[in-house]
Amino acid sequence: MIKHARASRKGRRAQVTMNTVPYNEVLRTARLAARLTQYELAQRVGVTEGMICRLESARRQYPSYITMVRIARALNVEPEALFPVPDYIPSLNGDAA
Repeated sequence: MIKHARASRKGRRAQVTMNTVPYNEVLRTARLAARLTQYELAQRVGVTEGMICRLESARRQYPSYITMVRIARALNVEPEALFPVPDYIPSLNGDAA
């Protein structure tokens, strides 16, 4: 269940908390919290509206690594908040471990 998903206009990252919620539901909630249409998000990310639709409806498993980062940045959230990240992948926000 999603506890909270809200984006701030002051440049703060949206807070999205996941509790075993499928990534597609978290993605849709974050997009709606950012007040973006699927088309607007697709334009910001550089993908098709159809791809965003497929991701939100879980007809596509996961986007590429770089697309995950672009989606998160467009929604002003941490990538890890949208997509589960295995331990062997370095931090998506560019921090060196």
